[in-house]
Amino acid sequence: MNTKTEYSAPNLLDMKKSIIDIGGMFYQYRPCRRNAATIYDIENIRHGVVYAQTPLNMNDPFDSMMGFSAEDIYNEIVTMLLNAIEMDENTKTIISFLLCHRAFGKLAELITSVKDLKSYLVSRQREMHQMGIPFQMFVSQNAKRLYSKLPKNLKNAFIYKVFLAFAWIIGQLGDIEISEESITDLLQMEGMLDELHAKAEEIQEKVYQPAVREFLSKVTISCFSASGWNNQLMWAHYANSYSGLCIEYDFSKMSSFVGFVYPVIYTEKRPTLSLEDLGIAGIDINAEDDKLIHCETNLSNIFQYLLSKNTCWNYEDEWRIINIGEPNTPLFIDLPFICSITIGTNIDEMCKRLVLDVCRSQNITCYQLVLDKTSFMLHREIIDFNSLSYNTADEIDYLSFLSEHFSNSSRMLVKDSESIMSALKDNKFEGTAFHDSLANAVDLLCDAYYIKTGINRVCENNIDDFQVEEIPDELKDTITGINEMVKAFHDSTKDLNATVFSLALKGVFSANRARELLKLARGIQELTTKIDEHPWHPLLAF
Repeated sequence: MNTKTEYSAPNLLDMKKSIIDIGGMFYQYRPCRRNAATIYDIENIRHGVVYAQTPLNMNDPFDSMMGFSAEDIYNEIVTMLLNAIEMDENTKTIISFLLCHRAFGKLAELITSVKDLKSYLVSRQREMHQMGIPFQMFVSQNAKRLYSKLPKNLKNAFIYKVFLAFAWIIGQLGDIEISEESITDLLQMEGMLDELHAKAEEIQEKVYQPAVREFLSKVTISCFSASGWNNQLMWAHYANSYSGLCIEYDFSKMSSFVGFVYPVIYTEKRPTLSLEDLGIAGIDINAEDDKLIHCETNLSNIFQYLLSKNTCWNYEDEWRIINIGEPNTPLFIDLPFICSITIGTNIDEMCKRLVLDVCRSQNITCYQLVLDKTSFMLHREIIDFNSLSYNTADEIDYLSFLSEHFSNSSRMLVKDSESIMSALKDNKFEGTAFHDSLANAVDLLCDAYYIKTGINRVCENNIDDFQVEEIPDELKDTITGINEMVKAFHDSTKDLNATVFSLALKGVFSANRARELLKLARGIQELTTKIDEHPWHPLLAF
């Protein structure tokens, strides 16, 4: 069943009430692999944000594939074209029907239906003993009665308005054989039909489909489940077969607007977007390049489209945060209210260390998922950070993994800096490279924090070795490098906010991009402070 839901402008209180009514707890299942993407996900946890992406990248292709009925859209475009031409309503109806049936190979079927309609009307005129009055008068005087008695197959083919239009055509043709040629000859529009068909196909290809894709590029969606931390299908499908995480958010703590927060509707009937939904009300064919006539977008239909999924996905019990902004611009939504993180049974050991570091630093309760030994039930057990086992070899592998990611981010930062300096020599400013350099700086500092944490942990758990042996030069170089990098970032970001504001006022950045850059700048400042306040182990002082 497809239940029609009316969506309106965002109202924080109403959305929060609907969230609290279902318990307030939402969950995100995330994969964990030994790659940069996992560090990225875990850093989003540390920063209290979630990533929102365009529907064009959703895992279900029906979330991104343009949903439309080709026949409905073609008919809508034809109607817009005909509304721009002065002609009577009967003629518009007939032309619209002819074009749509011709476009989709159903013209022969239509002609057969019109012939059957003629037979029905003539037989009814005879049965009602009204052969002595003109055919057109007979139909107009008995229209509603004739339509009510119409055979089912003809009633399915012709709504009342179309029934009247083709009854008029039948009356005009008289004894002439009904065919596409006889109808178009009567209307004197054979050439116009070809022109309208070509124009309708052009608009569908060059206006409608690009309009839908452009609209979807402006939308960002972040998906959550209200099904709990123990949804086995979610663990299998979204958490890398129990190798990932389940992050638990308490949305009842939401105090500011983060976007449109609504539940997904599971339906077998796929909603579609029309041109009018997207704010295109008509086409001025007299203007140069067929100027579009715009109208207000239909928010309710758009949200119906964005929030609908096939019933086969209903196990997800999904809710979505939807925002509409600039095209192809990812969005990070502030969601700092994480209650807990549950770690999958098959999680990679390196990834687990990253998660535990975040949970320690953020005071987030962390659980280990447990499979029941006598049933198919899932349990979870709280992780006591003070009782975790330690393995030096695993820790060193972990540090090597982080160091490799650190080196990659360093190379990217150098490349961005070179692009900025090269552009400045030509009196230009490379905005994209500037943004990327700040993002890479955040990544570098994140890695530095975890490397520092890992080195301290190695030192703490091998304290006897560090007390009797000299600190290796390689380790000294790492410690010195991190300290110098943090100081350099700390010094360079002192005037960063003023720089971003100045560039925004000069029009170098849009308002949205400026806000994003300021957030990155704050992230750099916070990280440098956090790393400074996180001292090296006393044995590492040199």
